Amino acid sequence: MPVLKLSHKKLLAIYISICIVALVLYLTGYSFSIDFLNYLMIAIILIYPIIKFIKSLTQLWLKILIVILAVAPVFLIRKDVLSLLAFGFESKRKVQEWKVDGYKIVHTERQGWSGGWYDRYDLTRYRIFGLINKTFAYGHQEENCPESVACKIQFEGDDNDNHNKYEFDSCTKILKKI
Repeated sequence: MPVLKLSHKKLLAIYISICIVALVLYLTGYSFSIDFLNYLMIAIILIYPIIKFIKSLTQLWLKILIVILAVAPVFLIRKDVLSLLAFGFESKRKVQEWKVDGYKIVHTERQGWSGGWYDRYDLTRYRIFGLINKTFAYGHQEENCPESVACKIQFEGDDNDNHNKYEFDSCTKILKKI
């Protein structure tokens, strides 16, 4: 089986391309729809320079020392991982999902590390054939509302400006910008 050999210049060009894609995604607030691709991109960005640096070292004892210094913090912070797992995540379960004109509205029930369950609606925009997405607005359905507005969900973006206000009617499945 032939081994793929790339020159140093080709590897560097691929690495720079991945960095540019990551920068554009970061600046626009988008991410890959498949989480694995996000993790793979971050791993390549972080690990490639470290591998290049370690390969450039000539003395074996220096390579061993660098690897030990890189791995040691993992063992030193392992106790903090349990706190992160206990208090840093929330449970969620998907209740319903609608797809409307390149947008996806997902109704989830969520619970943080304390408190009860609450409902949240996420408004996500998909681009490039669904490869990248951006959740840019969140909504909650009002409780004890009259039947005439029971189907309507108001969305507001994180920045609370008038540009990211949407309304979704879950009965007629119509999303409109307000």
